[in-house]
Amino acid sequence: MIRKKIQAAVGAGVMTLGFVMDPAAAEGQQFASAGVGRTIEQYMDRVSAVPKEVKPAYVSYQGYAVPKVDSHLNVRSRPSSGSTVVGELKDRNIAKVMSQKDGWARIQSGDVEGYVNEQYLVCGEEIHAYAEQKQYPKTAVITADALKVRREPNLKSDVLTVAEKGSSYEIVNGREAQWTKVKIQNGEGYISKEHIKLGYDLKEAEPAAGTENTASSGSKKSSASKTSAKQKDSVSGRSRGSQIAAYAVKYVGNPYVYGGTSLTNGTDCSGFVMRVYEHFGYRLSRTSAAQAGNGREISLSTIQPGDLLFYRNGRRINHVTMYIGNGKVVHASNSAPYPKGGIKISSVSYRTPCKAVRIIK
Repeated sequence: MIRKKIQAAVGAGVMTLGFVMDPAAAEGQQFASAGVGRTIEQYMDRVSAVPKEVKPAYVSYQGYAVPKVDSHLNVRSRPSSGSTVVGELKDRNIAKVMSQKDGWARIQSGDVEGYVNEQYLVCGEEIHAYAEQKQYPKTAVITADALKVRREPNLKSDVLTVAEKGSSYEIVNGREAQWTKVKIQNGEGYISKEHIKLGYDLKEAEPAAGTENTASSGSKKSSASKTSAKQKDSVSGRSRGSQIAAYAVKYVGNPYVYGGTSLTNGTDCSGFVMRVYEHFGYRLSRTSAAQAGNGREISLSTIQPGDLLFYRNGRRINHVTMYIGNGKVVHASNSAPYPKGGIKISSVSYRTPCKAVRIIK
């Protein structure tokens, strides 16, 4: 089950916006990665020895806002009601508030960034009461590094999959004292209430219809549709990056093989991004450390689909992922949820990125 969601992992001090794809089912409980291993096994679905009702805390929406509208709220290019509409905040959309001035708020939600009239926003922790009033579906946001999802609400039940920190699952019901029933990719399962926070099924905004086409074609000459060469390049690059990211996602579920470069028979992290980019005519270095020197370094706050994110172990870069948009990355990993590793989708913040690189000019 794939849903476009907002996740708030406040326990880790992180709030991410993103696609949430349930990890593929794990056929066992054993982690293959030494970097995860026994520590996670000790607490990933631990419940109290003495049965008692667990009441999870709610995530924090500090710094975020939702539209207080029945239809939609226009996102404009400038803080003026006469400026170009670049997107829409609809019911159950959420946005990060970048700044507020003179009755306007500059917001960012997914690929949409612009200005909205702040009188139509519900901000910060007031979102909770508004979401309850609107009866938005609730979600369970994982706070443990990894959490087993079981077939039944007990520790002896089969493990269906492993949920990563920061991932979000729609709650089916939470009537069990220590367990919450959630939707997963291939059905439903139970997770421990001790390792979740409660949030709401909130989504990201989408660009206004035709904005990208207008910018890239340059066919309209009105003042509202003029686009600089730099903006055209940005739109073109983003479109190309999205194509590359979409191609990469096709291989999710295929095996991880250390030293491998086959998208179907097995690859490691650097081999994965190398082969994906090779399909589109780009040549990348073979190792993640070397790939960190390819392309040009960009700020983590400006990443777009197709960009590469790097992670280090100590001082050495030892892993690379590809950003696919909405707070998610795709990568070849030798850790959970696949017992022997595999190509999977994770939250950007499943580890802390140390560098971002854009390959597309």
